[in-house]
This record gives sequence, C-alpha cells and structure tokens, in this order.
Amino acid sequence: MVAMNRTSRIRKLPTKLLVVDWGILNASVSIYHGSRGRYSCLDSFQVEWLAESNNSPILLGQLLADELQRRHITVRDSLVSIPRRQVVLKNLTLPLSDRSELIDAVHLQCENLFPVERSSLAIDFLDHPAEKDLSHSGMASGSQVLVAAVPCDLLNTINKSLCNAGLRTIAIGIAELGLPKLTNADPRSPWQIDLLLHGTNAEFLLSHHKRTIISYTCPTPIAREDKAEAFQSTIDRLMRASGMENQSTKTMTLHVYGEIDETSQAMLQNRLSMPIAFHTKVPPSQIKGQALIASYDESREAIDFLNPRRPKDHELQSRQRWLAGAIFGALAIGMVSISWITYRNHLEAELVRILHQREDVEESIDRLKPIEKKWQQLVSFDRRRYDCAMELREIVGRIKPVDRMILTLVEMQENTPSGMIILRLKGKAKDRETFAELTEELLVSRDRYRLRPPLLEPTKGDETFGFSFSMELELSPAKGTKTNRESSAG
Repeated sequence: MVAMNRTSRIRKLPTKLLVVDWGILNASVSIYHGSRGRYSCLDSFQVEWLAESNNSPILLGQLLADELQRRHITVRDSLVSIPRRQVVLKNLTLPLSDRSELIDAVHLQCENLFPVERSSLAIDFLDHPAEKDLSHSGMASGSQVLVAAVPCDLLNTINKSLCNAGLRTIAIGIAELGLPKLTNADPRSPWQIDLLLHGTNAEFLLSHHKRTIISYTCPTPIAREDKAEAFQSTIDRLMRASGMENQSTKTMTLHVYGEIDETSQAMLQNRLSMPIAFHTKVPPSQIKGQALIASYDESREAIDFLNPRRPKDHELQSRQRWLAGAIFGALAIGMVSISWITYRNHLEAELVRILHQREDVEESIDRLKPIEKKWQQLVSFDRRRYDCAMELREIVGRIKPVDRMILTLVEMQENTPSGMIILRLKGKAKDRETFAELTEELLVSRDRYRLRPPLLEPTKGDETFGFSFSMELELSPAKGTKTNRESSAG
C-alpha cells in the first residue's frame, strides 16, 4: 500500500515497485527494490506497442498484462513517467506573500500560458518559495513556479491502460525533473545544472536547493567538436532565461548522465568554465527510473498529474453552503409546521431544478464536441509528421562512417493530394560498393517506403569521394493518420 498525505502529497513508497517509462512506440518497464531513497534495479524490459493497438487502453493494457504474466511478475504498484517531448513546461514568477493563494494564482495564469482550452490539459506545478539566494542572483522576487501541462487524452490513455493491466498507479510525472535529487548538495553553491544524454536528445535542468527552476531540451550534435559548443550555448540560454546571465558558473557543478565518450568529456571540460561530474556507468533508462523514484520519495514534492493541485471552486462552495442551509431550513420548518404535502412539493421543485441543470450540462457537452474533434485532428497531424521524422532518422542512421560516405542534402516534402512523403537524399560515396551496400539496406525496408531508381555518377576533382549520388524515397501515410485533404474535409 502507498501512504499519502492529501494536503502535502508526500508519499511513502513501497519496498518493491515498477517504474514505467511510457513512450509513443513502446514502454520501458523496470522493477526496483529498496526503501528510504535507496532502490536498486532488479530487471528491466520493453513492451512494444502494436500498430493495430491505435492507442486503445484495452489493447495496450492487454499487451502489458501479457508481458508481466509471461515474466511471472507479481508487483502491482507503479510509478509512471510521461515522455518529456509530450509535456509543455513554462516558468512563472508570482509576487505572493500568502502561499495559500498560490494554487489559484497559478491556474489563473495558465489561461495565458497555454493557447488551448484549459479543460483539455492536465496541469500541475512545482513552486520555489522566495529566498535570499534567489533575490541576490538577479531573479525576480516572489515564488518561482515551474508549470507542467500534458493533454488529458494522453493521461487518460496511460491511466486506463495501466488499470486494465492490473497495476496500481502511485503517481504520473516527469522523470527528468528528479535528476537534481540524485546527487549530494554542493556546499559551495545551492545552484546546480544537470544534463541527461538519451538517444539523440539532451535535457538540461537548472535547479536551486534540488528544486528544478527551468528546463530545456535540445538535439545532441553528432560531431564531437560540435557538442561542447552546443552545450555551452544551451547553458548560456538557461542562465539568461532565469535572469542569471551575470552570475558566475564557476561555483556551479554540471552533472552529466548518459553515454559520452572520453574524448567528448575532455572537450567538454576544456570548453566549459565550471566543475563537471560524469555519471556514465548507469544506463540512461535506469537513471530515469532512479530520478523518478527520487522525485516521489518520502517528504519530497513533485509534479503529479494523477493527483494535481487544483484551485478552489468558490462557486461550488457557495452552492454547497446554500444547499446545506436550504435543506436545514426545510427540515426545521417541516418538523415544526409544514405538512408532508408541502415537503413533497418542495422535493418536486428541487427535482425540476436538478433536471434543468442536467439539460444545461448536456448542452455544454454538445458545444465542446467540435473542439474535441479539432484537438484529435491536431494530434493525428503531429503524430504523422513525427512518424515520418522517425523514418528519416532510421534511414540516415544507415549511412556509413564519414570516411566512406557523407550526406550533403536531406529534404522532406509532403505531396498534399496523395498524402505521400518524399525524402530526397544527396551525398558522396567513396566507391560503387559503398553505394550498393546502402541501396541494399534500404531495399530491405521497402514495405514501408518505395525507393525510386537512384542516380550515381563520378565526381571530378575529388580524391576522397569518387562518386556523387542522389535518391528519392516515397513514404505512405502512417496507419491511423489522415492526409491534409482528409483533415480539411473533416
């Protein structure tokens, strides 16, 4: 069982739990055992989503339940991490003296932060009370608030899928925000920068006393000499966004998690004027699991979309007080001087009022249906482009090392009438055999795209690469998505 204080949302985690890193194409599941912040990973595996599942909670839950049963896993308590790219993070500064008004103030500002219907988003936040360290650093005085929003459709899909799989969800949050809690505090400064290298993305977090102030995500450059420059630029951006561009980074420590080779480590140390600690022995998936557990450990606040902090409904409280008074008065009068017929008439009038309120609610639901349809179209359009981008990344990954082949041009064009995506690749190859190997590898996956006849011709005056090539690939629209013409017709 999980103990939780409803006011502070402080949890006492069980000794054995599952950490689920929910993704668009799969879910990474890890089993952890421990207590009081010291958890170790016993096992981890991935559950691949089938194309025909189409985000159905019933099918996704069945896939997860079948894999748990096949591995004889009986653990049912779970922590869930939503993909960082599915979450929108915004920073607020609220000059409040009364912290009891903070929740109402944050939700009031959300109307300006997110240009969509607020009922379509699940919103929670982390607050950092005003302190001397923050005011001296150049940041605006007041409570520093990190607001997180995620589509309710995604949240409902995850929650229902886990329920269908027989799992009890403790919390749903963002694993990356727990990175500052994995290391001990630096006595020289309460400020800290964390960097997580996971795949082709790099996640930067600036924290104060282990609480995340601001977060940025950027792509990881492929070339080693470009990594240090890109990371330095992102750190400068963090400092400017937090109002600390004049603050020295020499007293801050950069903690780097994930896979990074020794040459890149040396280049990073030479480029950045700050202490750097590398944590490269633990895989990124386990790092995210440990960070998620650290976020929800005992006596720590964290973003939780499952139990978000909601504003007070003053109208509801007023109606409840009015209704309580009306019922008390009706009972008192009825006991003294009103007959049963009068009391029955009063109940009938209340029933008529409730029926009228029900009609108003049904009308509101009908008005919201067109907005929900537009939102679903927007989600389908973004997913289609994401699927095409993932296909392009896989194709580019087949290119050989730069000493044998390089790309000089990559283009992606959408054919509006047919919904086809055309990818154009141009580059140089050392010899015909290298180009033939690339063509054979691309033909293996011709069930997903069609390769047009490529063009290969000798390169004059180039001793390293003797041939230039160009090719075009046609990608069909992904299953479950719509073309632009179909979306317009809808």
